Amino acid sequence: MTNKVVLWDIATGRERLAVGLPGRRTCDIAISPDGKILVAATQDMPVDVWDALSGKQLFQLPTSYG
Repeated sequence: MTNKVVLWDIATGRERLAVGLPGRRTCDIAISPDGKILVAATQDMPVDVWDALSGKQLFQLPTSYG
């Protein structure tokens, strides 16, 4: 199963970006105020950080439970 986060261009109604999260269910997403960074958190998995313009994954933040 591949889930994905999709960003849409409101002006055109077209898909702007889709990033895959293979085998993971997205819990929360956020986009930076300037629209350049996309963050997706999944249950019990790392937090993925992407360049929202190119779709390139920048890094993962590990989840930690204290």
